[in-house]
Amino acid sequence: MFPAERRRKIAQLVAQRGSVTISELSQMFQVSEMTIHRDLAQLQALGFLEKTYGGAISRHTFVNPDFTVRLKSNVAEKAGIAARAEELVKDGDSIILDASTTCLLLARRLRQKKNLTVFTTGPHALLELAGAPGLTVYATGGLLSPETMSLVGAEAERFLARLHVNKCFVGANSVTVEHGITDPYPPEAEVKRRIVEASDEVFLLADHSKFGAIALVTAVDLKAVDLVLTDTGTAPSQLQALEEAGIRYILCEPLQE
Repeated sequence: MFPAERRRKIAQLVAQRGSVTISELSQMFQVSEMTIHRDLAQLQALGFLEKTYGGAISRHTFVNPDFTVRLKSNVAEKAGIAARAEELVKDGDSIILDASTTCLLLARRLRQKKNLTVFTTGPHALLELAGAPGLTVYATGGLLSPETMSLVGAEAERFLARLHVNKCFVGANSVTVEHGITDPYPPEAEVKRRIVEASDEVFLLADHSKFGAIALVTAVDLKAVDLVLTDTGTAPSQLQALEEAGIRYILCEPLQE
């Protein structure tokens, strides 16, 4: 096993269990305890865990909750963000929606648009848009990930690499100015990166709960994002960090639907 893969598995294990010991990691991965010490030191430097005497404890959550759980969380905040995002989509646009739950709420608002071309990695968004008369809708193809309910993998990446669209809308598992948009699932992070690369304008849809945490893999640097749409519950310290980094954002009022 390559060191980077071992460290990824260690980070995931710590996140899932909350704590681990150096001795059990040494036995699990068949490497010396000194090697595990170095792995933990690197993961701590990246902000993924806290080293303790004889082991490590979790600092952040790396595992994506079930899609249905995410769909029911912060619904009013996500609805407000989706409503504001709809205003950014113009008739005649070509756009990409990722598989995030906030983008699904946005998809539900796009059925009345005219001459709109939509590409999506989200099967739920695809079904939501099916049959809308003014829309041309494409799925990227790829492997359906049960972790994220999104299309990922080489086929999805090749499809996205050939695209050039006006705008994309992406959600996030975790967001910080220092580490950008991060994700616990490397294939999802890679697809999100390809989505951003294919788009002239990039809009991040992220409710307040996503800010301040760091997941395993950086998908997108926030410097690549043209506008962050978040809700009024986002911590002032997080908004200040965005301002200091020169990253534009707008605050969206929660919306009961």
